[in-house]
Amino acid sequence: WHDLQRLKTLSDVLGELEDDVIKNGKEWEAWYDLDAPESVPYPCGYSDKLDVFQRICLLRVFRPDRVTVGAQEFIIDKMSDKYVQPPVLNFMKVYEQSAPMTPVLFVLSPGADPAHDVFALADKLGFGGPKMKFIALGQGQGKAAQQMLDTAAARGQWIMLLNCHLLAS
Repeated sequence: WHDLQRLKTLSDVLGELEDDVIKNGKEWEAWYDLDAPESVPYPCGYSDKLDVFQRICLLRVFRPDRVTVGAQEFIIDKMSDKYVQPPVLNFMKVYEQSAPMTPVLFVLSPGADPAHDVFALADKLGFGGPKMKFIALGQGQGKAAQQMLDTAAARGQWIMLLNCHLLAS
């Protein structure tokens, strides 16, 4: 409620917000309860009354968990969608810039999985099949991983260690 009081001072249109919320409580509650309220028209015609930035501010008051999505819409509206699209990683270029004694690390965001692309690159470069090893770390896999690393180094194999954050040391 405190944020709503501050928001209504930003423009004349938002000055009516408190009254609109009080008079149309059910409409605002239904909008609030949506999984993605930013993707449907805002109650009381606020989608048409506000610019994109003001809609983000309004979203921030009611659903701060959705502000990131709102910010993406703002960026798309003002600049282009190319600024919110994740970059496509060229695995061959990564390989070309690497060295045999330097590991390649992927710091991933949730849902990202480079395994398919790494296996495809290994196949393309002749390191697929038995020359490509992988192990998911955690729950006592440290010794097995160390043994795989030693063997891979001695035999010129590739090894992929998954879930490195689960290994204590």
